[in-house]
Amino acid sequence: MKAVNRFACISCFYICLLFLATSCHDNELEQQLIGSWEVVSSEIMEKPLPETAPDENRGNPNSYFTIGDGWRFTDENDIYLSGAITSQLSPPRYFEIVGDRLHLFLRRKNEKYSSQYPPMATFKTTMDSDSTLLVQSLRSAQHENVQVTLKKQ
Repeated sequence: MKAVNRFACISCFYICLLFLATSCHDNELEQQLIGSWEVVSSEIMEKPLPETAPDENRGNPNSYFTIGDGWRFTDENDIYLSGAITSQLSPPRYFEIVGDRLHLFLRRKNEKYSSQYPPMATFKTTMDSDSTLLVQSLRSAQHENVQVTLKKQ
């Protein structure tokens, strides 16, 4: 019985340590993101627009996806984009970081989250030692794959 209790205590301790390490990592990444970033390169693989899209928009990727000159992350959890990523993503927008995932929402920070408003896009972020940030979309309403490399200004 003592062995079972000891195992339970040790397991609980390691789970708490893991939780604390993850929480610190999230906050550290969020702190590293704060500031201005310029777009170094981007690779966009477009999904074709649906057949119901207006003729003038079909076949024109810039009509619904453009990359601005830079991104700005603030400590207010708003993401500012110089230029627009899409017409629907004009700044500011709310983001949250979970592990190495950056979720971009159309909602504002003070609006209640619900499953009715999932993230507009989910990005995987990788920070290099030279302050280069690779942002790759994992899920987006409009795009199969978007990869942007940002350099801290």
